Amino acid sequence: MTDKELEDHRYYANAVRDSRIGYWTALLTINGILIAVFSYALFQNLSNKWLSLLLIVSSIVCSLFLIKNFKAYIELYEFLGKLRHIDEMTSEAKKSETDKSQRRYDDVKSREETAERILFFQAFLIVLIVVSQMLSSSH
Repeated sequence: MTDKELEDHRYYANAVRDSRIGYWTALLTINGILIAVFSYALFQNLSNKWLSLLLIVSSIVCSLFLIKNFKAYIELYEFLGKLRHIDEMTSEAKKSETDKSQRRYDDVKSREETAERILFFQAFLIVLIVVSQMLSSSH
């Protein structure tokens, strides 16, 4: 790999990392807001407290997945630090580290996709809560 190709590779790897971290931060922020708003709403005259509770629990679960992804990135950078000593590793150790890295990546993608599904579920719950509140207040 030429120096230019290596520089390009690093640029795109950093861009992907920064984009992911920004995306996870946005999702965590949304979930934090949902937890705060709907926790407060539980103590108000909300007609369907169970939907709010479900929304809060789903926000907590989604947040935990995203926090786990941040932790996985820390582990990834620890792994990349080990790669500086790759010449000293046995082929079994290299294979083991590569397999662990692939599993971590797969887990990160899975949690990210699950967090996205939960976000759509949360949007649906918000619509249900708003509609049920509107219907109950019109009576």
